[in-house]
Amino acid sequence: GRPFSPSSAVLAASRIATGLHGATVTTRSPRLDAEPCSVGVVRAGDRPNAAPTEAEVQIDVRLTTADDTSAVLERVRALARRAAPENDCRLEVLKLVPATGGGADHAWGQEVARCLPDGEARVVGSPGPSDARYYRALGIPTVLCGPGDPAVAHRPGERVAVTALHSAARAYAHLFRTYGSRR
Repeated sequence: GRPFSPSSAVLAASRIATGLHGATVTTRSPRLDAEPCSVGVVRAGDRPNAAPTEAEVQIDVRLTTADDTSAVLERVRALARRAAPENDCRLEVLKLVPATGGGADHAWGQEVARCLPDGEARVVGSPGPSDARYYRALGIPTVLCGPGDPAVAHRPGERVAVTALHSAARAYAHLFRTYGSRR
């Protein structure tokens, strides 16, 4: 195509990315707030002297246990259509990782909470994927447990106080002693 095109796929992708980035398309669950969409990839064209006819926008959406996947996908489609109504938008799911939850309500989750020092057990959800989803799919109750503040986990500046590491080591040892002795 010509270098300038008012219906440029690049401009449509830009509007779609702007419309989706930071948009909330998921539902708050009892233990997890809805996470906003995050645009991670915008790709179009291969040279500056031609208007590309196609563009790609890749987003990350973190589902909660309260989400209906079809409804979330429809909200994403609606936002994309609203941002670029004159363009033909196609939604393709590259990877779907359903949220897992409920481990804290299971006997195993309650046992983990009992082994932690008083006041240190906080039951929260985790918006990121973990190997817990594989165990949960097999019916194995799973709890993610560790020292530190989940708000800074796996981010720049992640840190855990040495006292929290010591406390976690004692809690793990207590858990293995008490839970293991019941088997």
